[in-house]
Amino acid sequence: MRHEPAPASPCVGICLLDPTTGHCRGCWRSVAEIAKWYDTSAAEKRAILAARSATTRQEGVSMISRGDRFYFRAAIGIFGCLSLAVCTSTTEVRWVKTGADDQTITRELRDCNAQARAALANEQGINADINATLGRNWQLGGTQGIQTQTMREQAAGYADQVLNNCMRAKGFTKEG
Repeated sequence: MRHEPAPASPCVGICLLDPTTGHCRGCWRSVAEIAKWYDTSAAEKRAILAARSATTRQEGVSMISRGDRFYFRAAIGIFGCLSLAVCTSTTEVRWVKTGADDQTITRELRDCNAQARAALANEQGINADINATLGRNWQLGGTQGIQTQTMREQAAGYADQVLNNCMRAKGFTKEG
């Protein structure tokens, strides 16, 4: 009987959680799969990797390989510059709902903001764990600032998504 070694971690040191799928864009594992990787059996690891591979083929996306790091860093730099150009303008958003007075809108917005803050705190906790694990590698690779900024922006985007989904679920629409 031949014993197969457990697969190595697919982590490529580029930890960016996709807010829509909840998977890391570098290795396409979920946060739960990443957290329990070292306690997972070899068979479960192979199943996770097979599922990720099937998912990426089905959705037409690819995992980032270790050789793609340079190109990915360049893409992040370009994307960062473009984001700064686009995001420097501010737009005032107003939530409206037929029949809702200002007091109702304020109360519902306060509730949704609380949910968004909780989601942001959760994302920041995850990011702190990722930074504790990979921060030294990023520092040595000269990408610490970019990675930290990317995680911060991603967490803020996720919190914004939670706020928007909450308000829409309550029947509100955006104006402006």
